[in-house]
Amino acid sequence: MQVIQEKEHTRLLAEEDFLVTNANRLQLELIEALEAIDNPKVILDLTEITRMDSIGIKLVLGLLKSCEQKNFLLEVEVSSSSILKLFHLCKLGQLLNIREVVVNE
Repeated sequence: MQVIQEKEHTRLLAEEDFLVTNANRLQLELIEALEAIDNPKVILDLTEITRMDSIGIKLVLGLLKSCEQKNFLLEVEVSSSSILKLFHLCKLGQLLNIREVVVNE
């Protein structure tokens, strides 16, 4: 997970899929990243990943809860159509701002 401080927000760039196999490490990385952030707008950038399971959804919801506790705004950027469909199936669009990003390869 890369933490990129930008002028108007902090970007958390996920570099690996949000799956049960790496959930514990990702959770720790998200917690550490959030503790270091003082910018009230956080973007979870999932544009480099292609797979997410139910534990990955739980990680995103945990990040949302942590952001709300700190009065931070969380936005999520997604490029994978399967992850976007999963978010819509779980009705996450009602809880957070999800933006589809087209990535040129």
